[in-house]
Amino acid sequence: MGNKKPYFDPVDPRPDFAKQENELITYWKDNRIFEKSISERTAEKKWTFLDGPPFVTGMPHYGTLLSSIPKDIFCRYWTMKGYCVPRIWGWDGHGLPIENKVENKLKIKRKKDIENIVGVKKFIQECLGYVKQVSEEWEWYVDHIGRWVNFRDAYKTWDLPYMETVMWVFKHIYEKGYIYKGRRISLYCPHCSTPISNFEVAMDADNYKNIKEPANTYKYEIKSEDKNFRTYILAWSTTPWTKITTTALAVNPELSYLKVKIDNEILIFAKSALEKVVKNKTYDVIEEISGENFVGLSYIPHFDYFEKEKDKKCFVVIGGDFVTADEGTGVVTIAPYGEEDLVVMEKEGIQIVLHVDDEGRLYKDVPKWGGMKYDEANKLINEDLKSRGLLYDEETITHSVAFCWRCHTRLIYAPQNAWYMNVQKLKPQLKKNNERVNWYPSHFKHGRFLKSMESAPDWCISRSRYWGSPVPVWECDCGENYVPGSIKELEEKSGHNISDLHKPEIDEIKVKCEKCGKMASRVPEVLDSWIEAGSAAYAERHYPFDKKIELSDSIFGVEPNDHAIYLSVKSYLANQRQGTSKSKERGEVRGGGKKPWKQKGTGRARVGSIRSPLWRGGGITFGPLSNRNFKKQISSKMRRLVVLASLSNKFKLDKLILLDKIEFNKIKTKEVEKIFTKLPIKEGTILVVLPEIEPKFVLSASNLPYLKTVSVNSLNLLDILKYDFLVLTKESLKLIEKKYLGR
Repeated sequence: MGNKKPYFDPVDPRPDFAKQENELITYWKDNRIFEKSISERTAEKKWTFLDGPPFVTGMPHYGTLLSSIPKDIFCRYWTMKGYCVPRIWGWDGHGLPIENKVENKLKIKRKKDIENIVGVKKFIQECLGYVKQVSEEWEWYVDHIGRWVNFRDAYKTWDLPYMETVMWVFKHIYEKGYIYKGRRISLYCPHCSTPISNFEVAMDADNYKNIKEPANTYKYEIKSEDKNFRTYILAWSTTPWTKITTTALAVNPELSYLKVKIDNEILIFAKSALEKVVKNKTYDVIEEISGENFVGLSYIPHFDYFEKEKDKKCFVVIGGDFVTADEGTGVVTIAPYGEEDLVVMEKEGIQIVLHVDDEGRLYKDVPKWGGMKYDEANKLINEDLKSRGLLYDEETITHSVAFCWRCHTRLIYAPQNAWYMNVQKLKPQLKKNNERVNWYPSHFKHGRFLKSMESAPDWCISRSRYWGSPVPVWECDCGENYVPGSIKELEEKSGHNISDLHKPEIDEIKVKCEKCGKMASRVPEVLDSWIEAGSAAYAERHYPFDKKIELSDSIFGVEPNDHAIYLSVKSYLANQRQGTSKSKERGEVRGGGKKPWKQKGTGRARVGSIRSPLWRGGGITFGPLSNRNFKKQISSKMRRLVVLASLSNKFKLDKLILLDKIEFNKIKTKEVEKIFTKLPIKEGTILVVLPEIEPKFVLSASNLPYLKTVSVNSLNLLDILKYDFLVLTKESLKLIEKKYLGR
């Protein structure tokens, strides 16, 4: 007994946390502690966990690591309560992120190069080769944040069994009437040549940029009873390129409009826009008239190179309650490149003329500018109209514009013949299901998530790309569709053995139409990867094809038909609306990223993230990492993350903002107030903690009654409780670390 080793090792007064962590990880692995935590618990008492997979692009980043910690905590909690909690890792490997990586490798500049130069087969092989090179670094990082998860049996969205389940899910949703093909306006990327979902853009605020560009007021001549003066309707627009196919103008029937004589012309515009339109010009108001009186008038078009359709209206004024005079003239141009435009054109029977191809170039038959990029033609179009006296005014405005979340090309709104999920039909059931969700923080239930759901348009679930699960629809010229729900079904129907569901092999499969007897071909699109994510509850286990898997093993014991639909839509909405880090695409944690963790351990990062405002729906803002001094920046950033998380928890702040890139000592006095007024805060009181206070800070803050500046030395931590927001600079945070945390 006297020689027996104590149960606990002696405590070192100067612990090496990194060493202790490695010893613990080794102990877990050598003794298979994680595996035993599952095998020693009865399968009848199971807590179901589904892990949303990370993209295989790049290395782990703060978003994936932070989200891994609560996943681990919940699983450990239910394991400690006696439940069997299997948790399997997954890899998301389809979609544009992978294609963009391969395009860069192959030096592809255009989507058409994939088909015309590289070849679809080789491109798909390159994509497959890329996703197979998933780095083992992931497992190292996940181990070192203390997470238990099964990497060995990880599912992959590009594997055949997973894709087959996705096909099965699609068929169930299709048969219930929730999927349709139609023409709708979608955000569209000219570089990627594919529609982009609103949610894909909304998931990161950086996808929207404020840009300055011309806002134009155009003149459209109408026939007038007054033969002495020409009469024009003034219409406002920020897209000169759509003027080429403007086949209607819209007024609001409920608004009041004026006929105003300026020089030798009569101009028509909304009464409330008078000052904006006439400015310093001399004018006479001839008549005030309701907008409904203009509906049905014809006008002389700016361009009429296209053939007119006999059964469609063209170059007429229509009414629309979406028209306002808030920014322009109370009259808008109508072309098929706006969501409201397309709806009203179809409703009113207006001729629809498309003139931009899938790469954002004007069609060859467009006079003067055919083959030119749409945005390059803007200036030339305005110059042409100005030379003909049809450009009344041009000013510069600043407005928010959407950019592609992967290639950073400016997006346009364009009509797409694509596949959509009818979210409007699903909303009543989605709202009902939302009531069953235990949201944290609780205000998300009837706040951000519910509001996002209520405003959600139908979901464009197809992409005009290559690397992804195919849209499993075979179309016949007679209008009949065939939708298989399994590989076996498709093999029996086509008479071919199928070992790969990717392009181009799947496109070579033909089936005989049951209605007319002709051969039907598969539609060319692939599925949005969020359909795959929403199918993970089944596809992770190859349900229903793996006969060893029961429904209760697959997903919470819920009937699959409806749940497949609701899970797909809800996972899509939830993940897209909560936001994501820009580091996701930059691969910020890489190279020497392990070094600070190997030296100091990861315990503080884990504890700090648990106390983070992120867990309460808050946020922490960091500037991007540069390549210079990379290891030092990661170490510093991880340390600041822990400090900010600790401050947020202790003082219950809603927001913490870190001005990581601003050196106040180099900024002039007049610029300081501009920085304060541009903080991403709409309302609330603000405390700005600076390394030291200079007169310029006091002067600037005095003009902003909701803001107070203090130095670190004069900071009373209890004063923080009085403010809604805390703003720190890089230097002030270092001083706080030293003063209050002993670092």
